[in-house]
Amino acid sequence: MNRPDPESLLNKINKEEKKQKRGQLKIFFGYAAGVGKTYSMLESAHSLKESGVDVVVGYIEPHSRKETLALLEGLEVLELKYIKYKTIDLKEFNLDLALKRKPEVILVDELAHTNAKGCRHSKRWQDIEELLIAGIDVYTTVNVQHLESLNDIIEIVANVSVKETIPDKLIDISSQLELIDVEPDVLLERFNQGKIYKKEQALKAQENFFVKENLVALRELALRKTAEKVNKEVEITRLSKGGVEVLPTSETILVCISPSPSTAKLIRTASRISQSSLSRVIAIYIKDPNKEELSKEAKSQLESNLELAKKLGAEVVLLHGDNMVEDILRYSKMRNVTKIIIGRNHRKHSVFSRFVKRDVVDKLIDEADHIDVHVIPYKGEKSRHYRPKKQNGFISKFKISGIDIFKIVIITTITTLIAHVLKNAGFIQENIYLMYMLDIALISVFTNGYGTGIISSILNIILLN
Repeated sequence: MNRPDPESLLNKINKEEKKQKRGQLKIFFGYAAGVGKTYSMLESAHSLKESGVDVVVGYIEPHSRKETLALLEGLEVLELKYIKYKTIDLKEFNLDLALKRKPEVILVDELAHTNAKGCRHSKRWQDIEELLIAGIDVYTTVNVQHLESLNDIIEIVANVSVKETIPDKLIDISSQLELIDVEPDVLLERFNQGKIYKKEQALKAQENFFVKENLVALRELALRKTAEKVNKEVEITRLSKGGVEVLPTSETILVCISPSPSTAKLIRTASRISQSSLSRVIAIYIKDPNKEELSKEAKSQLESNLELAKKLGAEVVLLHGDNMVEDILRYSKMRNVTKIIIGRNHRKHSVFSRFVKRDVVDKLIDEADHIDVHVIPYKGEKSRHYRPKKQNGFISKFKISGIDIFKIVIITTITTLIAHVLKNAGFIQENIYLMYMLDIALISVFTNGYGTGIISSILNIILLN
């Protein structure tokens, strides 16, 4: 029995994989007709052909622009599909012929075009999806006004309802989105010279799109959509790496929410910064599962703060964690946050407490790399302080947690070792007493409730004796 040749098997597998491989979509993106999308696409086709790539032209909109049509020379152009409509023959992209020819790359102009009745799909973007599934790379063109998500905005900006739209997912799945951009003044000059539309079309276009104010607004939308696509690609690349680090390619603000009335000031500050820098805002609240439940008043204030954040356009995120600094920084790095806004009580502290005790803000400033920390002060006397609900009244004060027992064991063990060293060194008995009194004082400071103090006192008497 003959064994199969390994090389032939490998070639067969590679061919099967190539069949199953989805084609890549490249979109030449603009903000209005005449910016040069089709021209740039045809130039790219010539570059591909010179590089030895099998490229064909599936459909090019029959523009009256001589410079664009001249670029068809030297490229293979597929025959169009003719569909009879009343007394005229409509020219459409021939999908079946393109699938039969199956080039490496095919050019199909006007992604948002609506096909004539009689075509397999009602929309050209559906034709292109079939080409991609077949493993053919597609180059196409579209303007920003054809995006479905912007349809209502375009109607306000250009005072026209765009009927031909495409799903935004096509922009997201595209391997390349190339922005073709020119200044509105240059585009208007082309328009006035008759290089974009014929006279009949030009009069209608001049009433809607081809007004400078409209073109500037459409251009801004196109630039924003392109930037959004680039930011998504940056996020995917950044998160695919082992160590997630902040890449400040765009402004993202994170504001820390708490059940305090002063939080409203933080939210409004974050909103003002975002409006001036055109950035997004994330409002985050971290609930510590080890802490007791908030009082009814505190819960009501927290809900009010979260509602205000939503009202001002922030994305609200609720997390659970027992280390606020680590949780804030971990989430900030994951979301590529560039600014953290947090509040600090501005009441006066004693010199000792300022020296010994470092709060969340201090730790956040020390540990935040490549993230700006904005500290918003507020006066303590103007804000209400919420205390956790009391549980079981007087009895709860004698409850001892596992962490408190651990602290008693550690502190008492250290004290006993020091006392033993002092005794062997010849110190008088009163010094030993003072060591155990210090032990009780430390345990009272670092633990909660009365129970730990009582237990440590009894334990110290036994150890001393």
